[in-house]
Amino acid sequence: MSRIDGDRKNICGENVKRYREKKGLSLEQCCEELKKEGLFLSAKELDQIERGQKIVLDQEIICFCKALSITIEQLFEDISL
Repeated sequence: MSRIDGDRKNICGENVKRYREKKGLSLEQCCEELKKEGLFLSAKELDQIERGQKIVLDQEIICFCKALSITIEQLFEDISL
């Protein structure tokens, strides 16, 4: 597997966390919002995504955008490649 930033397994996790916190959602509350979009993650899995320890699938990206009311561009903003 190719890695862009050291050992990180995703590049959007930090923005997931930033927008989750901006909405005032805990990890558990965010998981409930994601569940409404059809994505079933535990708080532990979401934390792993936010810390770059878990790969994010394309379907998950769409669910994050819907649950956090953000665009795909916002999810990937301020990411230097």
